[in-house]
Amino acid sequence: FNDYLVFGGYPEVVTTEEIEKKKIILESIIKTYLEKDIVQFLRIENISAFNNLSKILASQIGSLVNVNELSNTVNCAVNTTKKYLDVFIGTYIFEFMTPYFCNIRAEISKMPKVYILDFGIKNYLLRRFSLNGIIEGNDVENFIYLVFLERFSKQRVHFYRTISGSEIDFVIEKDNGKILLCEVKFRSKVKSPTPVKKFIQKYPEICDTKVVITKDILKMEDGFLYIPAVIFPFCV
Repeated sequence: FNDYLVFGGYPEVVTTEEIEKKKIILESIIKTYLEKDIVQFLRIENISAFNNLSKILASQIGSLVNVNELSNTVNCAVNTTKKYLDVFIGTYIFEFMTPYFCNIRAEISKMPKVYILDFGIKNYLLRRFSLNGIIEGNDVENFIYLVFLERFSKQRVHFYRTISGSEIDFVIEKDNGKILLCEVKFRSKVKSPTPVKKFIQKYPEICDTKVVITKDILKMEDGFLYIPAVIFPFCV
């Protein structure tokens, strides 16, 4: 699990044991795929802005994406920035999760959240290959997003956020018309998330499964299923 969050899931990387060789293979893959093929084949005009944009997105996993702010940061036109974001989606580097609306007047916003489709790419872009055992919450959130993408189409995977700032990490539209609510709390002491409870009180007719992703707690309590992140792929 720790290795996956550092080096990702490319087969040659996974099957290579030596850490330094993993880095070399990742560098080769990404230099060929991201820095050469994409830039040349798709005719990226502003290579500097494109590369900076990839690093910014990699550093903001799980955050809202504001196209205007990104454009200003990389000094690039808004339309060009949108084009580059589409390139990242179309070439399976990043994915953007849309918000779920029950009441479009009271709930924020049109901005999506960004996630990366391979952790090796993220850590290559950020030059951050560490195996010190420290797992960041946004990496776990990204991991859970990838698990949901394997089980559901991306059109059914959302987050929820109100104007007041109340947020639920994942809202999944199920086949039965109900929704699965999931909150990531990667720690050993957790309790039922207040935003989820408030959502259930507000929209009880559509709520179904309630999941809290933990570090090492596995239990069912008060209608919430607490599942350690490492075994979540086997439980969905």
